[in-house]
Amino acid sequence: MAIINSYPIGTPKTNDLLVGTSMPAVNTDADPITKNFPISSIIALASANPEVNPKVYVAELSNYAAGEVAPVATVMKNTIGNIVWTRNGVGSYTGTLAGAFTEDKTFLSGQAIIVSTLVGATGGWPNAQVINSNNVDTVSIYNYALNLTSGNNLADNMRMFLEIKVYE
Repeated sequence: MAIINSYPIGTPKTNDLLVGTSMPAVNTDADPITKNFPISSIIALASANPEVNPKVYVAELSNYAAGEVAPVATVMKNTIGNIVWTRNGVGSYTGTLAGAFTEDKTFLSGQAIIVSTLVGATGGWPNAQVINSNNVDTVSIYNYALNLTSGNNLADNMRMFLEIKVYE
């Protein structure tokens, strides 16, 4: 028998092989079989496992200087599906995709990347977003300008990064 830690350490390539045991179906008389498994097959198996790799949506959402419109998504990664963004009112937006946001298994994170000028006000105010998943079909975003003189106000002129992860 070989001493496993006596072999040199290498960097695997997708066409390299890994020795493993293929287990038979439960309640059969078949024996386990030792086989070679390509690294590419192991990667594909792990990638398809939603517990290890959640569905992901990463985008920059912006309606900055566009007025009273839905934000435009510049998508960087999307394995969830085509989320449709709408504007419900000042600073209130909804992303919709039927059945995409698993209840109690959807993680939402956002980061503001601009400041807003409130209607009738001067100066820039930092933005903050409140993001939540209302149900399995929608995600809501509320964009606030953090105006220290007149309170926090819902505001358009949003520009943010958004990350959604859906675990199964």
